[in-house]
Amino acid sequence: MYLDIDGTICFDGRQIDNEIVERLLSLHNIGCTVIFASARPIRDLIPVLPKQFHLFPLIGGNGSIVSINGHIRPLATIQPKSFKVIKDVINHYALDYIVDDQWDYAARVDESHTIFRRLNILINLRLLNLSLVVSQPILHLVMITMILRCYNTLRLAIL
Repeated sequence: MYLDIDGTICFDGRQIDNEIVERLLSLHNIGCTVIFASARPIRDLIPVLPKQFHLFPLIGGNGSIVSINGHIRPLATIQPKSFKVIKDVINHYALDYIVDDQWDYAARVDESHTIFRRLNILINLRLLNLSLVVSQPILHLVMITMILRCYNTLRLAIL
């Protein structure tokens, strides 16, 4: 059984209701394979799930990354040459963004954006500067780039 997280079994973006958790555990206990899927990267999916689900199969980043028994593995990455073009566009048009690799990320997100509260900023998680991402091998396997807001839509439309 594949289950989407946000809006399907998690309605506040932070936790799953205990009744849903108990029913999912009941299904698991009778032999049903429960797989969680999300647009979120694995690092942002884990805090939403109760601990007893952390070793279940997880699909994150819209299928670009999986976690099986706690081992995270990328399935699709953005090639460095393509990412350089994306980075140049982000910088040229002053776009808000989130760029993810297996665990770390780079972001420029306004606090008023709805996704801001869903970013899992932990002590062991590095929020990286995008200018370093291409010049130094800090984000090793870039998997997701989200453009969140453009302040100059006219200039971007010309692109």
